[in-house]
Amino acid sequence: MPGDRYNPPQSLAYNEFVGELRPSDGRGLTELHVRYGVRRNLYLDWAITLRVRIGDVQDLMVRNEPLERRILEVVEVADSAIVRRTFDPAHPEKPPVSVVLMQLHPGDGLMVDAEYDTTMGCLRKAWNRKHGRPAVNDRHNEALFNFAAQDRDPDFRNGDLSWVRNTLVSLSTDMADAVISDRGAFYFPETTSTAGVLRSSGRMQFIRMEQGRRDSADNQSELPQTDKPLVPTGSPAATSPWVSRRSGLHGANARGLGALASTVGRCQREA
Repeated sequence: MPGDRYNPPQSLAYNEFVGELRPSDGRGLTELHVRYGVRRNLYLDWAITLRVRIGDVQDLMVRNEPLERRILEVVEVADSAIVRRTFDPAHPEKPPVSVVLMQLHPGDGLMVDAEYDTTMGCLRKAWNRKHGRPAVNDRHNEALFNFAAQDRDPDFRNGDLSWVRNTLVSLSTDMADAVISDRGAFYFPETTSTAGVLRSSGRMQFIRMEQGRRDSADNQSELPQTDKPLVPTGSPAATSPWVSRRSGLHGANARGLGALASTVGRCQREA
């Protein structure tokens, strides 16, 4: 019945972030993209998406446009439920296999908020089990999931860094073309984004970037490796007070997606 359906409130403030999950699977690199709508510090609408990026920076120079990406899996609030959709990256034209993980009803906002944390936690556990120590030691995973945890803190979202939005989580040693020209242009082509750069000191610096422009990285082969501010003209920069911690996380590659999906689903049903 229509009156028994969960519908996210219309007055939500939406935000997004994306980063890569290592190690890569040959020329395929997994990206984790999160979009959430928040009100009164509750995530009342969200989608967690895994995509595989095909190609590398050399291919980007030839294409002169963002590299191809294919969806692997989405867990999201949709159709009055929390739904997992699993795609076949070898056949992107096929419809996904959809599984309802939890039915939702009016007033289930606290449950929706809690299931966001459950889903992210299940991803962490699944990747740790599947990939072991290489995942634990990878700083890209450390940066991405620690940023996700920090972004849950209302003092972070609403304080001095409230302008941090549409964040490209990266390391100072990452290639600027890969982060800004490719990933930024794909995920945030028409809006200002933020590069969240994990420094060698373990702190993250945030830099406002222009709208997914390729020329924003023309003079940089790498993101800066020092702790000195990198500030494009007219753009603010700030360093987050939180210090990154090892979290032991790793993204799944396309071949292992089925095992990951079943693990996440089982974890959610047991929660």
